[in-house]
Amino acid sequence: MKKIFTLFAFFSLFIVSTAFSPRVERVHDSTVQKTSYVYICDGPKSVRYHSRKNCPGLNNCRHGVISVSLSDAVNKYGRTPCKICER
Repeated sequence: MKKIFTLFAFFSLFIVSTAFSPRVERVHDSTVQKTSYVYICDGPKSVRYHSRKNCPGLNNCRHGVISVSLSDAVNKYGRTPCKICER
């Protein structure tokens, strides 16, 4: 009987500790998005984004090469992935 009570006590403590534990870590993990940065040519005719700053596709850039987030490259600047350094 003592073993059953001890087992029940451990089980109860486990249930209570997991039920009332703070879920900050779990919420944090699901909401954090890793921001991926890419490189784009700042020229008016540029249409691609590049995963590497030394990509040969950036050799023709006569304007500046800037680093932006992947979501900005796609949504704000309307860029598509480079075929040379494809991500």
